[in-house]
Amino acid sequence: CQSQSISPDKLRSAQSVSVSPNVKVASTASYLGRAQLWGGVLGSAVGAIAGQAANKDVPDQIKLYLAQQNIDPGQIVRAEFQKGLRADPRFANRVVDVGSAHFELNVFIYGLTESGPFSSGYKPWLSVQATLIDASGKTVWQGKNWVGAHSDIAEVPFDQYFADPATFRNALTIAADEVTRSLLKDMGN
Repeated sequence: CQSQSISPDKLRSAQSVSVSPNVKVASTASYLGRAQLWGGVLGSAVGAIAGQAANKDVPDQIKLYLAQQNIDPGQIVRAEFQKGLRADPRFANRVVDVGSAHFELNVFIYGLTESGPFSSGYKPWLSVQATLIDASGKTVWQGKNWVGAHSDIAEVPFDQYFADPATFRNALTIAADEVTRSLLKDMGN
């Protein structure tokens, strides 16, 4: 988590807020599986490197599958962020399509991570940065947060993510909701 609180004055100055429809998304998906986890547990750089080599195609498979199923991590994050703003009393009555201030979102990581070295389940892995920009183009707040293996999100067998698109979509939606709640909490006030 890398966030700072926003001053009440800066928050009040944003008479209306919107979320940019253009969400930046990492060019490749991310994957952290058993081989990488065991390499880290054993402290073996060789084990971690071997694990990366063994699983180098998984991020490409994730990215391709999401594209084939019309699952857009950026738009999922945007939709959940908008929902979070509308549910937050500080913003509820100020969320519009084009606001005097706007949030820009950047999805740094999206993909899957194994729940732990002794687990066979996987969880969504998502890292998002949100930036609030005022009408003059000045950044008034920026925060970054993520969810992964240690989240409360239910773990699912790896193959199930690819057997039913709803599984992947729902997992990313839950992860985006959790990241949004954390970001808005980190904003303070």
